[in-house]
Amino acid sequence: MNTDYDVREILALIPFQLGFWPADSIVVAVVESEPTGHHVRSVRRTDLHGPVLDPGIAESIATEMTPSQDGDSVLVALYTGDTGQARRIVERLRSSLRVAVAVQVRATDWFDLDVSEPVASPLGELQHTRVHARMVLHDKTFTGSREQSMPYLASPDARRAAARGAAEHTPGPGDVADLIAAVASPVSDPVELGRAAAVMGTDGVVVRLLTELSDAPGQPSSLLEVVDHLLAMSTPEPDERARAVETLARDAAAHAPLEMRAGALVTAAVLGWWSADDVAMAQMHASAALTVTSSPQARTAADLLSAGLAPGWVVSANIARIAGE
Repeated sequence: MNTDYDVREILALIPFQLGFWPADSIVVAVVESEPTGHHVRSVRRTDLHGPVLDPGIAESIATEMTPSQDGDSVLVALYTGDTGQARRIVERLRSSLRVAVAVQVRATDWFDLDVSEPVASPLGELQHTRVHARMVLHDKTFTGSREQSMPYLASPDARRAAARGAAEHTPGPGDVADLIAAVASPVSDPVELGRAAAVMGTDGVVVRLLTELSDAPGQPSSLLEVVDHLLAMSTPEPDERARAVETLARDAAAHAPLEMRAGALVTAAVLGWWSADDVAMAQMHASAALTVTSSPQARTAADLLSAGLAPGWVVSANIARIAGE
């Protein structure tokens, strides 16, 4: 294992970063090396489907997780009991990604896949790492599975219907207007919710949707610009349209196929934070988005929810209340 950091610290961090224990998963982490030490820049989790890795998924992982600096390294952890499967997937990933560390994590132990006769280490030792101690100190937890971390998921039958709706959707210029118009009455049909998730997952739609709902000036090109607008004290409280779209985004995320869930999760996270009704749920949506993608939008939503900042209208209302006392 050719690395100058303790792999146990990264393995201890992964479930806290994801919010759940990633069973039957491929987890790829980019570890940055700096003068002050090492830290994880990004983590991506992908479901394990079958004995080999789909070429399209492998290419997507390589594109998203290629280190941006020479000193960075890539760690791949295969959460599976099948060592043959783990080795085949690592070999496939190494054809397009420079993997420094490859480990297999089983039900009770883990070991280095690059050693011909590896010695397994118990998972219990991860509880004695500095990362685990720090997470416990800050009251961070994780659940035993993705399903437990996302208790709002719809039934399997409803999710299959939503997947059909998502597959049928063809992106168009009127998507945002159609989405806002659709919430004039509650949307409960799984097929329609799947289509809504597909719309929110289309490039640029989340920014355009939130720009429209918040009356952000100009034409913001990133979610960060929209968030800056929402932090301004002159930005009003969200109206009924925004709250209805928040509900639609939550329901769409609960029904959508995993690969189409990110846009709905980011939308639900930002609108949930803006409404200030259930920030804990918004945080869960932001964390869930990062388990699907490490895109700039997902990271912006996660950073916003972890920063503890209040939307501008809440700050303005608090100031007015204090001034009146």
